[in-house]
Amino acid sequence: MPRTGGVPLAPEGFTGPVCGDYCGGPMQFFAHLPVEYGVLSVFVCQNDPGACELWDATSGANRVLLFPSAGPVPVAVRRA
Repeated sequence: MPRTGGVPLAPEGFTGPVCGDYCGGPMQFFAHLPVEYGVLSVFVCQNDPGACELWDATSGANRVLLFPSAGPVPVAVRRA
């Protein structure tokens, strides 16, 4: 089921992504989107709103990861 916000569900031992743009801080979980082969998990940088280029797909300020749909667990959220 699609969902937005809250704690991300990921494979056990997962460590959240960090911003590859300006700030280098931890990314915020944005959404889970089920697809045929698993779940797309969307993360965005919100450490210094406006500093990192979220609109640019190649900036490193956003990331989409594909996880298996079976066995995800809630993971701790890191803070900047």
